[in-house]
Amino acid sequence: MLHADFPVACGAGKPAVTSHALALSAAHRAGTVRVTAPSGVTWAVTVGRDGPAEIPPA
Repeated sequence: MLHADFPVACGAGKPAVTSHALALSAAHRAGTVRVTAPSGVTWAVTVGRDGPAEIPPA
C-alpha cells in the first residue's frame, strides 16, 4: 500500500493549480485516491495512468 500526501495551501477565492506524478512499479493494479478538504472548499481532481514507468538501473 502506498501513502502519498500532497498538501496544497490555498486562499479564499484564489484557485490553486498543481500537479504531481508518481512512478510506481505496481501502477497496473487497482487503487484508490482520496481528497480531503475543509468544508466550503471545492476540489476538482483528475487521476490518470500513463504507460509503464522506466525504473533506472540500481
